[in-house]
Amino acid sequence: MLRNILTIGAVSAAVMLSSTAEAALIPGAPVVVPFDNAQVTVEYWNAWAGWTGELYFLGSGTESEVLVSAPDDGAGLGQFLMDNRGAPSAGPITLTGIFNQGDVLHFAYLIVDPEPFVGRLYRTDVASDAIQFAWNADNGDFTVEDNIPGDPWNDYDYNDMIVNIQFTQIPTPGTAALALMAVFVAAQRRRRPGAADVS
Repeated sequence: MLRNILTIGAVSAAVMLSSTAEAALIPGAPVVVPFDNAQVTVEYWNAWAGWTGELYFLGSGTESEVLVSAPDDGAGLGQFLMDNRGAPSAGPITLTGIFNQGDVLHFAYLIVDPEPFVGRLYRTDVASDAIQFAWNADNGDFTVEDNIPGDPWNDYDYNDMIVNIQFTQIPTPGTAALALMAVFVAAQRRRRPGAADVS
């Protein structure tokens, strides 16, 4: 009977996801950079979780492989971002690196409390783990489900950690120089004397 209740709950959650404004939140979807010269920020939004977990940025690459690893913060998982118990006071965290269109960004989620689940790790570059993460490319929401499919604790709500990922295009040096030159030329044109000023 408990299994039937859990199954009904999972189906209800799936229907709610597909029938609300969050319909674009897709479990297992990769986080793909939309344009070249992108700087990426990750901002904590919320969590409704019984377990404590930590989010890491592994690096970038293809959907199934990290090709450029993020600098390691000591845990062997790349850049530590935050845990699911609160936002860093500094606000959004900038990922290490500048990324290009088509790069897939990879993340890891590590359970750090309670026992006996400490050490359970999910990675977006591992095919069987990808379903633990959901991505909404329309609004930048990136969410985590910290229980594996089939686990009686799994409620498929993807709210054990909720962050928002945003992309900002950084001008290349050549583009910045051209923009500066255009401003200079426009300023010079304004300073030239008109016909009425010539004696």
